[in-house]
Amino acid sequence: MKKTVSFICLICMFLTSYAAQKAMGTLHMKDGSKYSSVEIELPAGTVEEFKIKSDGKKIKIKSNDVDSLIVWHKSNPDDKYLMRYSKRREIDYDKGEDKIEKYSKWFVLKNTGKYVSVWVYACMVDVTKSGITTAPCDTKYGYNTFYNFWKNGDLYPVYMKYFSR
Repeated sequence: MKKTVSFICLICMFLTSYAAQKAMGTLHMKDGSKYSSVEIELPAGTVEEFKIKSDGKKIKIKSNDVDSLIVWHKSNPDDKYLMRYSKRREIDYDKGEDKIEKYSKWFVLKNTGKYVSVWVYACMVDVTKSGITTAPCDTKYGYNTFYNFWKNGDLYPVYMKYFSR
């Protein structure tokens, strides 16, 4: 029995380490420092801390200390994606509210324009050879992909919450 339990635990550990695939990235920190071409455990959602591997050393990084994060898959270094950790402004037209959310979140840049860029709130992020994927968030309204608009010069992206009844 003990051998069976040990074997199952070993398989679970293997699957967990395999599932947590790491991407490559460059972190630009708020203090001006930079970690270039490091292995990253991709942050997502409201993750406040994540790990990188630089020069063979594992380093814990606080999300609040990161200005921007550029990620790519090891085998496709020319296909890069920009991520940022920020609070967001939520406008709820049904309730007539306009507020800054309490918790910061990870966002992935989807598209840029002259005055505004579109960012996806990243509940889950994965970088593969063919690109980046973000998973929808499980909410009381079902699974949703939250598109946010970040105007040049604004502190936070804006999410416009509108549900017609």
